[in-house]
Amino acid sequence: RADERAREFLERYADEPFAAELRGVWLRSLADREEWRAYLEHYRPTTDAALRCEQLNARIALDADADLERDIAALWLTPEQLPPECVAPFDWLRAREALDSSLIEQRVRLLLESGQAAFARTVARELPAERAAPLLLSASLLERPKQTIDELLAARTPYEPEALLAGWAKLARNDPAAALERYADVRRLRGLDGAHASRIALALAVGLAWDRWAVARAAFADV
Repeated sequence: RADERAREFLERYADEPFAAELRGVWLRSLADREEWRAYLEHYRPTTDAALRCEQLNARIALDADADLERDIAALWLTPEQLPPECVAPFDWLRAREALDSSLIEQRVRLLLESGQAAFARTVARELPAERAAPLLLSASLLERPKQTIDELLAARTPYEPEALLAGWAKLARNDPAAALERYADVRRLRGLDGAHASRIALALAVGLAWDRWAVARAAFADV
């Protein structure tokens, strides 16, 4: 039958460049048919997120090993949105109360660090409101840096310095004129130390220099 022919073909041509792609196609077929034992037998480590998640689904279905929680939690901490095949393993982790606020916050921060602000906001909604608030502010600083920085300057809302620096760097890169207008006020924000102030000056100086502003020299002098 087809599965036997696929197995024999992969065994014969295992070292060929096309084998990995063919194996992926076959594994997807096995997963669609919930042939979980065959899936685990022929699965090989891969960077394909869908195949990795189907491997976890297979282990869940077969109650395969005690490291399942650990391995799903490790995949959860991926700094990007994962394919639909990964929903079931994460739901399994939630059902066991193993997907706690700490893991959720870790993933949100990883997503923010990789610039995935919109999806970080989606994941942060799983947190209690008080714990989610600074993370949602961090997302806003990446999505709408000028408006969010203006809100911080007006309301003196608590913020995380690294999140402010990420938003500021984006503003200085994309709109150095707007960053220059706000430079003095941002440097005076409570919670920033000398190292933060130096990085604020550097981000502005680089943004101005790219646009060939003569005032970039003065910003570099503040670094």
